[in-house]
Amino acid sequence: MNVCGENAVNSGAAGKLDGISIVRGHEIEETVTDPGAEDVLGSGTGTTNLGGWYDTVDANENGDKCAWVGEPLGGGVPGEPQVVPIPGAMGDIKGNAGTTFAVQSLWSNEAAAGGGYCAGAGTDLL
Repeated sequence: MNVCGENAVNSGAAGKLDGISIVRGHEIEETVTDPGAEDVLGSGTGTTNLGGWYDTVDANENGDKCAWVGEPLGGGVPGEPQVVPIPGAMGDIKGNAGTTFAVQSLWSNEAAAGGGYCAGAGTDLL
C-alpha cells in the first residue's frame, strides 16, 4: 500500500522518502509558476488578487495537472514500487551530487508534439 507516497517509485528503503521528494517538488514548482500571486489590482472594495497560475479548463495548478500520474487505484505489494509504467508517470531524476530523487511529472505545453502532456520525470510520452 502506498502510504503518503512511501515506495511510490522506488522499492524498499530506497523508496522510504519518495513521497517527501514528490510532494515537496510539486509545491516548489507551483510556487515558481505563480510569480506575482501576491499582487492585488485596484483599491478599496474593488480589488482583485491575481492569485496563482491555474488552467482555466480544469482549474488545476501546473503541478496538480500531473499529480500522482501512474499511481494505481488499488493496493499493491508493501515495499514495492506503486507506479504503473505509463507515459507521464512518476519517476526518478538524478540531482547534482548524483543522488536519486523520486519526482512527479509536470505539465508541459510542448510535450506530446505540442499537444500538451505530463513530462519531465523520465517517463515522457515519446
